This record gives sequence, structure tokens and C-alpha cells, in this order.
Amino acid sequence: MSFPDAGHAIPSAEAGNNIKFSELRLSYISNGSSGGDSELNNEEGILNLSFFRGVTFTSGDPIPGGSNTISIGADFSGKTFATAEGEGEPEPGGEGGGEGGGEPEPGGEGGGEGGGEPEPGGEGGGEGGGEPEPGGEGGG
Repeated sequence: MSFPDAGHAIPSAEAGNNIKFSELRLSYISNGSSGGDSELNNEEGILNLSFFRGVTFTSGDPIPGGSNTISIGADFSGKTFATAEGEGEPEPGGEGGGEGGGEPEPGGEGGGEGGGEPEPGGEGGGEGGGEPEPGGEGGG
């Protein structure tokens, strides 16, 4: 496996290495990248080097924005497209708390200001504790 497959760097722009725009797009797609023009995700659509503006790599500077010049040799060569960040499912769990509180997981602490009776095994207190699950503590 090699470029344009996921996880592989774009080869250097030197004699004998013909880097095709279509291979840049395939590498962008296979790495699950984002930040460029939405047309980059259309394998059959038109392709313009400016569509890559704002795209990031695993290291180094992103493709320049605005009307700055884009160079395959300076801006792409030797770099690997970064995977899009901020996608996926959040991790479960966490604490309920703050003003107004929330309903924490069993054994967690309810927080905030406001009344309520604790469940069996919990402790009421503070300025009206929250509604903790069994084994939790109300507080405020």
C-alpha cells in the first residue's frame, strides 16, 4: 500500500514523481479529512487545487487560505492528510453538578441549588440537595 491510501505521505514533487490532482483527492477522502471545499468529497466532480484551502495535515502547516499561492512541492509533498477532528460519539459518564444540577449516574453526586428528597441510601443536605441515585449524596 502506498499513496494515495490512508496514512501514507504525499510523495515529494521531484522528477519522476507525477502527483495527480485526483490522487490528492483520493488521499484526502481515504484519510477522512475535512476543512476543504465540499467538492473534494465528490470523486467524479471537477477538481481545483484551491478546493484544498484550509485542509490540515498530521504535521506542518495547513494549505494556505485566501488568495495565497498553493504549491504541490511546498504545501503537499511529504505530508499526510489529517483525519477530521471532533467527529464520533462522546464518551459516556461524567458528573452531574453546577447550579441546577442534573441526574448523575448511580453513586455520583447531585449538585446545585434546589429542593428534593434523596433516594434510599442518599443524604439530603445543603441548600436542598439534588435527587441522587441510590448510594449518592445530595448537596448544594
